[in-house]
Amino acid sequence: MPVEMIVLLVLYFLLWQGYQLRRRVSRFARVALFVHIALSLLNSGQARLADAGFYGDLDPRVMTFLVGMVLLVAATIGLYLFRLAVDGYTPTSRRSVLTVLTGAAVVVAMLWLTLSAQADGLPIAGGAEAYGHVRGAIAFTLIGFYLGGARALVVVWMFRRSREASRDLRLGIRVAAIGLVASGGISVVRAIPPFVVLLGGPLISTPSFLLAMAPIIATPLQLGGMSYPLVAGRVRAVAAWRRNRRAFARIEPLWTLAQDAFPQVVLPNGDRRRPLSYRLRRRRAECLDALHLLRGDGTAARNEDAADELRTAVAGFERSRPDGERLWTLVDEHRATSDTDPTPDEPRDHELLDQLSRIVRERRATATSAV
Repeated sequence: MPVEMIVLLVLYFLLWQGYQLRRRVSRFARVALFVHIALSLLNSGQARLADAGFYGDLDPRVMTFLVGMVLLVAATIGLYLFRLAVDGYTPTSRRSVLTVLTGAAVVVAMLWLTLSAQADGLPIAGGAEAYGHVRGAIAFTLIGFYLGGARALVVVWMFRRSREASRDLRLGIRVAAIGLVASGGISVVRAIPPFVVLLGGPLISTPSFLLAMAPIIATPLQLGGMSYPLVAGRVRAVAAWRRNRRAFARIEPLWTLAQDAFPQVVLPNGDRRRPLSYRLRRRRAECLDALHLLRGDGTAARNEDAADELRTAVAGFERSRPDGERLWTLVDEHRATSDTDPTPDEPRDHELLDQLSRIVRERRATATSAV
């Protein structure tokens, strides 16, 4: 993975997840998730950093191995702390402290085993020979089973938590959990050959295709699963905005005519800074208010020509539909409803106003072409 891509992905997830989660989880949970994402991505591409000379005169194979192990453990700690934070634990909770101390103990033990082996001239990176000795076998077995076990616990929690989640969130969590299963399984599989060595068995190597599964399969599943609910929500929001935009354009002729006939129905502060959904619902309400005045409540129209045009359109609407009286029922329902009522309008109600607006537009187009 190119270094530039790693940096971009880290920035993307920090900004995107931070924006979406800032009001949904605690700060502790956000920080823990940021640590997990950033370190996971950094570990995926640290070999590229080594190739670019990041470690200077140090042995790049040894540094890639040691730094990679530290990053994996730290990322796993962050993931488990996120799991605890979502369940209400704080940074000073006993389970949070134990999580950090356990991961730190694994890192210290692994570093001591590998560095002491290197000091005695034993290999610690580069292939099966790295765990062909006791200290290397213990280090690889320890890190493999730790990563696999910790991720397995998080996977069980993710499936349990996702049962009552929304459809998108449930799907995203479970896809990410599959990615964790893959990465945790790879960690356990990599720990089996050194464990066999500890039991006195032969020196065997982990198949290379299994080692490639983590960056190719596991990491994309984890990151894609975490992003899916957010992306799906944005896609639906864009689709809803486009529907509202079309509906806003459809009702424009009726609203313009209603405004000409009864300008007092247009409420103040209906500017473009408001969400489109709010402005659309407001325009529908203003059209219904104008129809109420048109029907007759003692309020004279400011523009009689516009009022007559609106009456003619309403009459054409009533003739075109067997349930034309439903329009006036809608007006009465609107007048009886509080302005703060959060209940959304029925789609059928929208269709009534859209048809009336279409009649207004067609009559105006006919009148214009006849001139």
